[in-house]
Amino acid sequence: MFSIGSISGYNYLYSPERQLSELALENVEALARSEGSGSKLKCYKTVHGDSNKTQTHYTYCGTCSPTKGYDAENQSYCYE
Repeated sequence: MFSIGSISGYNYLYSPERQLSELALENVEALARSEGSGSKLKCYKTVHGDSNKTQTHYTYCGTCSPTKGYDAENQSYCYE
């Protein structure tokens, strides 16, 4: 009986259908970084750019580097 429960539990925990939420993945990434590995920067996952609007610099999370845009959303953090 114990072995059936163990196998069922293992299949549930490690089934391919289970996916981590975005927040859980961000937490795993944060834990994987060492504390002294770089500066923590506020960044944005989406930066809107348009040459006809006044632009400013935003830090884009995808590259953790500055980029020009007129608006940004989905604030997060990245590490240099």
